Amino acid sequence: MSFETNNFDVIIIGGGPAGMSAAIGCAELGVDAILLEREAELGGQLLWTYNAIENYPPFAAKNGRELRDHFLQQVEKAGPKYLTNAVVAHADLEKKIVTLANGDRYSGKAIILATGVRRRLLNVPGEREFGGRGILESGIKDKEKARGKTVVIVGGGDAAVENACILSEVAKKIIVIHRRNHFTAQKRFNDTVNKLPNVDIMFDTRVTAILGDATVTAVELQNVESETRSTINTDAVLIRIGVEPNTELFTDQIDVDDARYIFPKGSCLTNLSAVYAAGDVANPTNLTVAAATTLGTESAQKAKI
Repeated sequence: MSFETNNFDVIIIGGGPAGMSAAIGCAELGVDAILLEREAELGGQLLWTYNAIENYPPFAAKNGRELRDHFLQQVEKAGPKYLTNAVVAHADLEKKIVTLANGDRYSGKAIILATGVRRRLLNVPGEREFGGRGILESGIKDKEKARGKTVVIVGGGDAAVENACILSEVAKKIIVIHRRNHFTAQKRFNDTVNKLPNVDIMFDTRVTAILGDATVTAVELQNVESETRSTINTDAVLIRIGVEPNTELFTDQIDVDDARYIFPKGSCLTNLSAVYAAGDVANPTNLTVAAATTLGTESAQKAKI
C-alpha cells in the first residue's frame, strides 16, 4: 500500500490493539492519520496470543488472532491509512518526523506511540540458536511437541505457571525454574500446579545456557544463593519471564521509568508537546486489551488537530 503524500496530521507507530484503536478513532474524528506497523500484518501481541481471551468485554475470542480479525474488520470499515512492513529506523519526536528503514519519511503534527511490549529474553547462550529447535513458542500452540517429553519452563508469573499446567497434560515431566523463592502467579494457577504429579519446581535458580546439538538436550543452571552450577536434561524449553517495552528508539527523547516504559504526564500525555502514548508501552500495571483500546481511542481524541 502506498500513498501520494507522506504528510499527515497524526502518525501512529505500532499496530496492536492500541494503535488500531487510535487509527479507528482518528478516522472517525476526520483526522488524517497513518498507522505504521513493522510486522507484515496488524495485530501486535494478539498474533502470538494462543489462549482464549475472555477479559475483553466487547468480544470474547478463542485466541488472539480471532480478536485481531475483529479489530481488523473495524479498521477496514473506518478506513484509516496504514502501512505494514514499516520498520521505523528513526523518529524525531520534537520535529514529528519518522524515517523508515527503506528511507521513506513521514511527517505529522502529532505522534501517537503505541509500540507495545515484547517477550523478555534470557539472553543466554543457545537461546537464539535453538529457536524452533526445541525452544517452544507457546504451550497451547506447541502442545503436541511436548507430548511424552521433558519440558523446562522458565519463569514464575501467570504465563509460566499456566503453561506448566497446560503442558503437564501431555508431557512426561515438567520442570519449572524460577530465580525467586516463590511464584508471583495468581493463586488459582499456584494451587493447580502444586497438585500436579509430573511437575517439579526449582526455586532460587536461573538458567545460564541452553544446550544441544540438532535440538535442545539440556539446560545449564546456577543456584542464585550458593552459585553452584548444574545441568539437567530436557527435550524442550519454554521461556516466560515477562515482557519489556519497545522504546529503544525514544528513550533519549522522552521521559521513561526505570523499566523503560513511557512515563505518562496524564492519560496518554508525555513530556513532549503533541506526542502521546497509548497501550502497554505506557501502562505496565494494566497489560490488557481493554486498557490498550481505551487509551488508543483517547490518544486519538487528544491528538486531534
